[in-house]
Amino acid sequence: MSEEPATIFGRRRIGCLDELRGDMTCQFIPPYLLQHLATRAADPAIGSCGARTLALDGRLRARRELAPRQSIVGVDGDEARVIHTAANTETLPGTVARSVGDPAVGDAAIDEA
Repeated sequence: MSEEPATIFGRRRIGCLDELRGDMTCQFIPPYLLQHLATRAADPAIGSCGARTLALDGRLRARRELAPRQSIVGVDGDEARVIHTAANTETLPGTVARSVGDPAVGDAAIDEA
């Protein structure tokens, strides 16, 4: 009889990742929850996953703090900035809502950008 694969929330585990019907999902877990998983999880595999993720998080945060800060400037300064809207869809970049110097369009988020 073969052993059933480990599951988390009813999904088959592959290392620290769930098999999600071929979909890739990204989830953000705050460090305090990772610490809780690493130190208090009933399942050692989940605790190990929490500890490895917490260690990776620490390395990434340290690297980000050491990296020189860079400012982002348009090709020709602000004159090159164009604000787009996706109109509540996932089609990007969307349509041009306004460019720098154009009059306000009445949408608070677009006018502020």
